[in-house]
Amino acid sequence: MNKLFYILTAIILVSCTSNSQNIARDKKYKISVAPNYALTNGLDDTDLTDGTKKTGLRFWQDVSTVGWRGVPEVELDIDLGEISSVTNVLINTARNSSAEVDFPLHCFVLTSIDNENFLYQGNLMESMDNISGSYQVNDFSLKTKSVNARYVKLVLIAKSKFMFLDEVEIHGSKAKSSNKEYKGSDLIRKNDLAQYLVNLKNNFYESLTDDYDIKSVQNFISVDNTNQQKKYSLSELMNLKKERQQNQLPAGIVVSSINDIDALRQTQLKDIVASLKTQTEDKKNNGNYFFTIVNNQSKTEEVVFNLPGSDSDLYEVVRASSVKTVNLYDVLKPISNNKIRIVAGEHKMFVLSYSRFDNNKDFVIASRKKTLKKIKFDISVPLKNTVLNDKLNANVWSYLDKPILKDNKRQVVDDLEKSGINTVVVHSGFIDDYKTKDFSKLKTYLKNFNNLQDKKVLLFYNLKNNASQKFASQIFLDGVWKDNFSSWYRLLLREVTKLGVKSENVFFYPYDEITKDEVKNFVELNKWAKKEIKDYQSFVTVIQQDTFEAANSADLVQISKFMLPYLANIKNKNIWLYDVLDGSRERNPFKDYRFLSWLAYYYDLNGIGFWNYSSLKDVENAKFTNVFDRTAEDYSVIYLDQDNNVLSSIRWMYFVKGLEDYQILRLAETTMGKEHVKKLVKGVIDKPTEDNANKVLGSIKFK
Repeated sequence: MNKLFYILTAIILVSCTSNSQNIARDKKYKISVAPNYALTNGLDDTDLTDGTKKTGLRFWQDVSTVGWRGVPEVELDIDLGEISSVTNVLINTARNSSAEVDFPLHCFVLTSIDNENFLYQGNLMESMDNISGSYQVNDFSLKTKSVNARYVKLVLIAKSKFMFLDEVEIHGSKAKSSNKEYKGSDLIRKNDLAQYLVNLKNNFYESLTDDYDIKSVQNFISVDNTNQQKKYSLSELMNLKKERQQNQLPAGIVVSSINDIDALRQTQLKDIVASLKTQTEDKKNNGNYFFTIVNNQSKTEEVVFNLPGSDSDLYEVVRASSVKTVNLYDVLKPISNNKIRIVAGEHKMFVLSYSRFDNNKDFVIASRKKTLKKIKFDISVPLKNTVLNDKLNANVWSYLDKPILKDNKRQVVDDLEKSGINTVVVHSGFIDDYKTKDFSKLKTYLKNFNNLQDKKVLLFYNLKNNASQKFASQIFLDGVWKDNFSSWYRLLLREVTKLGVKSENVFFYPYDEITKDEVKNFVELNKWAKKEIKDYQSFVTVIQQDTFEAANSADLVQISKFMLPYLANIKNKNIWLYDVLDGSRERNPFKDYRFLSWLAYYYDLNGIGFWNYSSLKDVENAKFTNVFDRTAEDYSVIYLDQDNNVLSSIRWMYFVKGLEDYQILRLAETTMGKEHVKKLVKGVIDKPTEDNANKVLGSIKFK
């Protein structure tokens, strides 16, 4: 009996296998962008369908693998040779996020009989396993109801700098019918395919996750008894979300508090439901208040906000795309006239940014004269001019000729002024050469900024190349060079002081991130210039220990955060801190931005900053609504909307809040003593979390 059972089982398994097999084996395909990763150069035109699937280490060091570096999108077209019945599409890929290798963000699957008319089958990367992490090889598949196709198109969207595949499998069998065309409203004609793919890329997760993060979207894609995903249209998914809201949330307009930025980025509907049962009206004291509003009713509603003070700003927090995700809460969209309309079923995120030096009032959220929520803020920090004037210096290298800034100068300059940025860095493109008579170019640039009498001006006149020729000499620091430089610099100081700039606030900046080979020239220039030129001062950025001699020679030195353990070796008393925040959209708003002020306080530094306010080279990459170009350099804390208006970010808001934190910590010294405050701050230095910082701020008492 048992023997007969096993024989029958084997026959059934063999039968099933023969009816559904990898019909893409050894089939021809075309790739829209040639693989460009050198270590995988092999038989790239056959590797993906050779039937060999890699599972072990060194995935992208194997010539049987196909890889791309810095390519945001690849289309792969497979010709099955004949019309077949397709039931499953699979890719084998790998990740190691620390090496900037990730699974594809998307892999859209389309099928066609004639290569002219297509049907969209789904996104096989829509999987709970599609997350960043350490090295892992994984295959992803999309099971479909049996669909006739000869051509299968895969559209792969990169998630990181590198993307790799080593096999594509298409499971199915010979078609039972001989359909020669597709029919129906879901048909995508070849001429419309490009726009259809654009819509998929830009709107797929944006639409699906209007209210939830990517993981929770999976809850809306049900699984039937055959373990196949049931597909919903976007409108059906939106209706499902509304139903789920209405079943779990109270009726009407629902307001829910969120603890911090990390909670904001992870909040799901279930968290809002749970929080409504436990929330208390505790006083808020960290300078930010995050909250959500859900319109759980059948009609659009207008919500009105009464802010707690004149120095308060209210924003809707909306999503942007970044290198690794298209679902990142970071963009701050100002609320016009303190009112917003929320349509039925809609869920929005907000943040109130307020100053603890402002008046003490309630923050009220109301709808049709009904108070929805009232929050009491502890912002009664006493104003003391001696402390308020003792602010941290702040420098973010905001060059006004950059693509994002040059068309928004007034808005940018006003933002920098309001945010407390008291340093203007001018690069050599705006600094007149030694033949100038009046420094008209430099003065025109400086006039863009407000309150120049309070600004420090760093003159980045790069001497890394052609240092001697810049002052009409053959030898650096010879007699001709010194004469020309001396006349030039004296005239420069005289002209900029006419604009209100104080000469003691002007710093010559000849080497950026100075190297060991440049230290000698920098030190010799300083020794000579300090003797010969009244009010001459220099600035340098230091990122390595073997350049500390330059740090000791400069009047102002800005050190990399990585140099903090070696501070005892720098004798300069005027030290600022900075960080180079590449991949900035992915950065932690507290740890990478706000925390800089806490480090400055603890180490007794005089200023902070980072590269860069916005150095994006492409306006399109600044638009938060666009999918971010993964080959672009991402150094920016601002965005553009579709009309090219500047929008701020949570990261920038946190940096500015850090400057206020510093003032509060300094003020706390008057009542708690500096050593006690430093002890409190040390706890945040050891464990840099927003929660720890808020606890310290909440523990400070003022008489």
